[in-house]
Amino acid sequence: MESGLHQESWRGLPIYDAIGRKFHLTTREMRYSAPNPWMFVWDFLAVAILVLSNVHGYRETLSVPLAAVLWFTMILTITAFYLLILFICIKISKRFSWFVIYFPMVGFVSMAITTFLNNFNYSLLSGEAYTLELASSHLLFNLLLGFLFETLFMLYVHPVILAGLDSENDVEEKQSVANTIVIAGKTFLVNEIGSISSQDHYLEVKTDTSSELLRGRLADVVGQLSEEYGVTPHRSHWVSRQVIEGLGGKSGAKTLVLKDGTNIPIARARVADVKAWLDGK
Repeated sequence: MESGLHQESWRGLPIYDAIGRKFHLTTREMRYSAPNPWMFVWDFLAVAILVLSNVHGYRETLSVPLAAVLWFTMILTITAFYLLILFICIKISKRFSWFVIYFPMVGFVSMAITTFLNNFNYSLLSGEAYTLELASSHLLFNLLLGFLFETLFMLYVHPVILAGLDSENDVEEKQSVANTIVIAGKTFLVNEIGSISSQDHYLEVKTDTSSELLRGRLADVVGQLSEEYGVTPHRSHWVSRQVIEGLGGKSGAKTLVLKDGTNIPIARARVADVKAWLDGK
C-alpha cells in the first residue's frame, strides 16, 4: 500500500546539488536536457577552456585538433555515465521513497571511470604507453575540475534549460485545454465527439462510446470549437471532421453522410461553404 501511495505522489528523483539545493529529476527532464542546445554550448566552452589552458600538458604531444577531440570525447563519456547512473537512480527512487542522492557523487563516479578511459585514449593518440600511474596522477585534479564545472553548470546552465522545459509544459497545457470543450459543466475531449445536434433547449452530444442530452445552446458550443475540428452544416448541427464520409442527398437537398450511415442535413445557404470546407479536408 505504501509503495502504491509513493508511486502516485512521486515527483522525480530527489537530488541535492553541490550547495545543498534540492530538486527533483524525471526521465522526461533528462530526455529534454541531453540534446538541449545549451548543453552543446556548454560542452564547446568546456572543451575550449581545457584545450587552451593545456590541462595535463596534452598539447605538448598532441596537436590542438587532437587535444580537442580527446577532451570532447571525455566530456561525452562523462555525460553518458551521468545519464546512465541517473536513469538507474530514478528507477530506484520510484520504488523506495527514502532514496536520495548527492549530485556531486554522480560526477565523482563518472569522472573516476572516465579519467582512466581518457588516459587510454591519450595513449592511443600520442603513441605513449598506457600506465595506471599516469591516470591515477590525474584523478584528483580531474575530480576537482569536474566538481567545479558541475557546480557552475547547475548554477547557471541548468536553470536556463529547465526554463525552456517549463515553457514547453505551458504550451502543452494550453494545447490540452484548447482540445477540450465544456457543455453544461461537463468537459469533453474534442476528438472524442462525433456530432452535436440541437433539440429545443438541449444538445445531443454523440461521442465514440455514448450519446448524452445536455442543456445548452449550439452557438455557445460552436464558439469554443475551431473550424479545423468540424463544420456546422445546419444551424441545428455540428459535425466532427473525423466522422464524415462524404456528401449525399439530391441536388436540392444535400446532406453530410457520416461513417455510421447517419445523414445530417445541409442548409441551402451553407452548401457552397460546406463543399469548400470538405475540399480542404
